[in-house]
Amino acid sequence: MNNSTNKQKKLLICADSFCAEEKGNEKRWAWWNLLARDLNAETINLSIVGASNFNIFLQLEEGLKQNPDYILVSLTAPNRIEETRPTYDGLKSEFEPLDVTYEDLKNGKLSSWAVHERIERNQITGVQGHKFFDYNVNKRKDELIVESILDRLKGTKSLVLSNLFWDCSVKGNINFNIVPKNYCDVVTGQLDEEEAGHIHKSYHVKFYYDELVDKADKAEELFNNETDSK
Repeated sequence: MNNSTNKQKKLLICADSFCAEEKGNEKRWAWWNLLARDLNAETINLSIVGASNFNIFLQLEEGLKQNPDYILVSLTAPNRIEETRPTYDGLKSEFEPLDVTYEDLKNGKLSSWAVHERIERNQITGVQGHKFFDYNVNKRKDELIVESILDRLKGTKSLVLSNLFWDCSVKGNINFNIVPKNYCDVVTGQLDEEEAGHIHKSYHVKFYYDELVDKADKAEELFNNETDSK
């Protein structure tokens, strides 16, 4: 008997908070889990709240080790910067050595947040934010990261959503038409129901059946056989 026919398929998810879930508290009604259901696949969700596109690249690098059958990537805004968490030894402040991998992000040794969030948390001043962050520079840096993501996805079944990186000018198989942020709580207003990825429960179902399933006869047809930057 060929056991390969019984192999459980895997859907790898790499994103920011628009797809992030707490481990052990997965929402079966979340649109990415509905997608996994229709693909007959288990989810490997490596998404992290506040993730930058560099963070998402590291998620992908880690997730590819598990040989997923399908890969979903949701890009984020290029306004996010990394920060390492210091450890303290008396009066001396030192930073732990980092490999700058997904594990450092998972363990909280490295984090990604938007510049305005750093300012709101008093991690940097408004003057520092304006002086050392330039949107156009970061946009170009993130486009290079996205090009690397697309390169890693060559030969895979993948679906890359622009989502928060709506002005990404990279040429390649990025889907600008399927946009989760258009269904988020900022758009719909607050509803008296559960929420995941900034989207209320009923809008997960609406988003899935309006934007994903109706665009293909089968869920699998949403995924490109090969993502290639040209």
